Amino acid sequence: MKRASLAWLIVLMTFTVACARRPRPTLVAPTSTSAQPTATFVQPAIASTRSPQPSPTMTRAGVASPTATRVTPLDYPFDKKNMFFGTGSIRRPEDAALAQDLGITWVSGQPLVVWFAVEPTPGIYEWSQIDAEIKQVQALGIDITMALHPINVFGANRTQLLERVKAQGGNVSNMSFAIQTFLRDSPESKQWKLYPHAETLPLWLDFIRAAVDRYDGDGKNDLPGLRYPVRNWHFVQEFPMPDWDNAQTYVQVLKQTYTAIKNENPEARVILVGLAGNYARYFAFADGLIQDEDAGVVKGVKRPRQAIAANPALKREKSEFEYILREGKGYFDIADIHLYEEKDTFIEGKIEWLKRKMQEFGYSTPIWSLEGGGPHRDPPGKPTRFGDPYFGDWSAKENAEFVVKLHVMGAAKGMARYHWDLSSTDDTDYWNGPWTVMGLTTSRRVKKPSYYAFKTMTDKLKDFESIKDVSAENTRLFEFAVGNRKVYVAWSSDATPRVYDVSRWLGNTQVIVTPIVTQTQADGKPITPPTQQVSSTAVLLSTTPVFINTD
Repeated sequence: MKRASLAWLIVLMTFTVACARRPRPTLVAPTSTSAQPTATFVQPAIASTRSPQPSPTMTRAGVASPTATRVTPLDYPFDKKNMFFGTGSIRRPEDAALAQDLGITWVSGQPLVVWFAVEPTPGIYEWSQIDAEIKQVQALGIDITMALHPINVFGANRTQLLERVKAQGGNVSNMSFAIQTFLRDSPESKQWKLYPHAETLPLWLDFIRAAVDRYDGDGKNDLPGLRYPVRNWHFVQEFPMPDWDNAQTYVQVLKQTYTAIKNENPEARVILVGLAGNYARYFAFADGLIQDEDAGVVKGVKRPRQAIAANPALKREKSEFEYILREGKGYFDIADIHLYEEKDTFIEGKIEWLKRKMQEFGYSTPIWSLEGGGPHRDPPGKPTRFGDPYFGDWSAKENAEFVVKLHVMGAAKGMARYHWDLSSTDDTDYWNGPWTVMGLTTSRRVKKPSYYAFKTMTDKLKDFESIKDVSAENTRLFEFAVGNRKVYVAWSSDATPRVYDVSRWLGNTQVIVTPIVTQTQADGKPITPPTQQVSSTAVLLSTTPVFINTD
């Protein structure tokens, strides 16, 4: 899920105008959650359900892989590396070259592990798609995040669910995504109980143990051809979770899932459900951590801080997420926050809110952003349900500026890893609107100004060791330690460039100023502003960030 569905948010926000929704046929809730398969069970990925023999891509619960002969554990090559710059996934052949050119170190949502697709029959696992994606990404030397979607149903109820999804227009060629979309949009999501619960929880725990065992690189039962261990396990993509009963249920399953993962691989990292960017904005604004009053905007209407804080629906969701943070303590290794930003004035308050909440509950963990981008606005002339017209239209210039600003401010607030989509979506995709323009390339992989800005950023800041925020007044200035050098990133609030004296921080010396690309020519080639050598007492700054070197 890119972020909490706006339609779902509007249902919760009782003070906003109701969103018009197409009427849906009444969905009959499942009458049984039996884990036993039936004769009518649909299995597109497995030809036979009668005791298939294990193979390199198919295994049975409790049966070791017949091809796992290596006994020497694999090294994990990322322990002492800076892993800050990441993307969501690498899908097409051309994506590999783009990712390597940009210095991408990790993927935040690949492979997508939909339990429904991998275990269509209880105890039988079809690993082929996951295996292929892991091999593809590992061939590039990039770290992987297993994006866990713990949804499943068996027997007659599975057949019923598949039929209902197809009847409502689900894409049968990508049934996993179709079911996720169905659950996200259907008011009967909770009734299906596709999350692990009393009857399916033992099957889920067997499944997750088998998955960790297959990809942990310990030399036993591993995927043939595995290059290094898979350590990142993201347990549920995003909060709020419309298809789960409540936060209590999530925490109960989280604790057992965490234990199962750690028992198989003590070095694994369990990542908590990610807080959706719009909810993070409301929570942080309500608690006074975002000063920009535009943070209270909901569907084109600016709400004061008191109204956001007092809204019953938001108070309920805030209490639910705080419960997860409080009661989940000790059962996750990484906190996740989704940083889709309409304005660059929101991000720091969001991160600060999450940090303070964990401190309030007596602990601190690393924070990653497994989803993010900006500006989160609709493209010009193409309004959608995901964009808010209050914030105006997306622009290529701001897209390039946001790439640098959000990464830099995120790093300065202590983020350990950050995500930006490599490519945009199509207008016909479920996730359209802002997602058709926020990526570094178009859906056809045409490089945008933001691509070149990202490239400049990683060239300058790759393997940075520390960052210090030395901003003052309306000047934002950040000092990065990169090897034995210092690299500065600076911008101001001035729409028109203005001269600033930054010698207080850089010393009275000559500096090299490197601008970022914010435009491309008609043929797609970047319009690259020239690098300049100037005095640190007279550096031209504006809302567009620049990189400054003293050597």
